[in-house]
Amino acid sequence: MSRPDVAVVGGGIIGLAIAWRLTQRGRTVAVLDPNPAGGRVPSSPVVVGGPFAVDDKPVPSSSVIVAGGVEPHLVSGGTESRPEFNAAWYVAAGMLAAGGESTFERPALAWLMAESALRWPDFAAELEKESGLELGFDTTGTLSVALTSDDLAEAGREWSLRGVPALRPSTLREWEPALSPRVRGGAHLPDDRQVDPRRVVAALRSLLPVTRAHVTDLAAVRADAVVVAAGCGTAALTGLPVRPVKGQLLRLRGEPGLIRHVINGVVDGKHVYLVPRADGTVLVGATQEERTDHASTAGGVLELLRAAIDLVPGLAEFEITEVLVGHRCWAGPTAASSSRRGITATGCCWRPSPPICSPTWWRAVPPIRCLTSFDRGGSRASDGQRRDARHRGRD
Repeated sequence: MSRPDVAVVGGGIIGLAIAWRLTQRGRTVAVLDPNPAGGRVPSSPVVVGGPFAVDDKPVPSSSVIVAGGVEPHLVSGGTESRPEFNAAWYVAAGMLAAGGESTFERPALAWLMAESALRWPDFAAELEKESGLELGFDTTGTLSVALTSDDLAEAGREWSLRGVPALRPSTLREWEPALSPRVRGGAHLPDDRQVDPRRVVAALRSLLPVTRAHVTDLAAVRADAVVVAAGCGTAALTGLPVRPVKGQLLRLRGEPGLIRHVINGVVDGKHVYLVPRADGTVLVGATQEERTDHASTAGGVLELLRAAIDLVPGLAEFEITEVLVGHRCWAGPTAASSSRRGITATGCCWRPSPPICSPTWWRAVPPIRCLTSFDRGGSRASDGQRRDARHRGRD
């Protein structure tokens, strides 16, 4: 294979979406991933080589862009064997919510979330048409609910800030009869959507060749631009301050139709979401743990099941089909820039989650609109560069 215009390191939902859009626009793109066929990172990674390796020499014309993507240990400094673990897209529930707490925590991301939410219907329709595969894209919306009076006060502040009217418990149960009579109140979020990330990745991979490769050094990747879509592995490749946030998630299976909406609840101060699929699967998530291990724990499973059954008692009869562990990546994107050296990066973040941003991340590829710059040695951009970046980002 000749030198591509763009190499994408990481074959998750963000990296593949970027590759697909660039391919549509006439760019030659190579996608590199340790496991092109599935959602498990292999125990014996393959180090990148062949047409993309350039010994130890840096590529002077490369642009490097970092997007969220695949999972924490996808990239490392060596080739030692290690146990398999789940890619982030394989674990993700696929909620497409343009608002929520992230809007208030990081207002600078509001534009990205809103733009992506608007683009998802066309993005999904086009991808389904080209691949011939259904994505599980659903527009039923979300019910945000609160179990106790304290939970209602907490959730009510968010509803008020979003301009969403509160609903009585009786109204909520008209929408979702399976909700517990203990639920004290809620709100309807009609613009929230959901998609099945596993189906999205399968559809994108049906349209794009993915090379089995384990990249440990960006200088060994030969392309005019390199997109690092390695999730938390971005830190090892770029030096960006990306950290993993562990999450445990359950997949239940029962009679289809118990719930139709995504249920986003607060239960005794803990947040939980229930995401129904058409086949009777219900995803229950997710814990939030400042840990890097991949162990599913009795406490995590108990916390999720207790909250889920408190909200929807009928879930007690469902079968547990999967207990999953993944890691969201967290790095606060703050500015947009294209460095003169041609080395540019954007941090990844779990809020907004990778699925919602999939239709828009490709626009960060040259001409570059990105969020955190670093030079070839991994140093951060200066304050002046960040101010210039913010000015350019408004153009």
